Amino acid sequence: MARASVLVLCVFAIHFVTGQSGQSGHAYEIPDVRVQVFQPKGLRMSIPDTPGIGLMAIQLNLNRKIASPIVGEYSGEVLSPVNGRWTYDLPDLELRVDDVINYYIFVSFNGKGYLKDDLTFKVSKFDNEMEETTSPSVQECRPSVTTVLGKPARCLGDTIFYDDFESLDTAYVWQTEHKIALDHPEYPFISYHRSAVEVQKGNLIIKPRLQQTEPSYNADSMYSGALNLNDW
Repeated sequence: MARASVLVLCVFAIHFVTGQSGQSGHAYEIPDVRVQVFQPKGLRMSIPDTPGIGLMAIQLNLNRKIASPIVGEYSGEVLSPVNGRWTYDLPDLELRVDDVINYYIFVSFNGKGYLKDDLTFKVSKFDNEMEETTSPSVQECRPSVTTVLGKPARCLGDTIFYDDFESLDTAYVWQTEHKIALDHPEYPFISYHRSAVEVQKGNLIIKPRLQQTEPSYNADSMYSGALNLNDW
């Protein structure tokens, strides 16, 4: 009597614990941010315009560290350039010498998202009084019901998460689900674990595999033995 073949797929399920991911690309590099601090108050942050930019967003903390995708103490999205620059203004912010601005910037370029993280600027001097801009490019901040890491997002429409998949952060961003699907009696036997996922050149790749081709397994072990999900 011939033995029935058993198909076992080894796949990787990722549980997204922080928000929706952005897109990735390699044709654009965010330029250095120009930071201007004014007397008696005011902060301006800007980058030069490049054809293809559709949005610039900045999240910042004053004298506190920040990293994507954390929502900052101050945040804003700019929808169009002014005088050749994408400019985010905080006209009422009062700063002092030695204050540290910690921030990250997100830019949408040709429909793809780009992030520049872990940026700082230490106040050492002041520019003259801030000139007003007539641009309507800074989006009005409307409260959002979305929460990020247990805290409310600052504004409706803010970018809440971005991942370029240059690496796979399984410590803080992505969570591996180790399980066997038992939700329905007709499900095929599938185990979910880490070995079937990888990142390459900004792409997340998930490849189903036959369990018997995995290390320490063979065709015979599919009919007897133990599958310990803790090994994965």
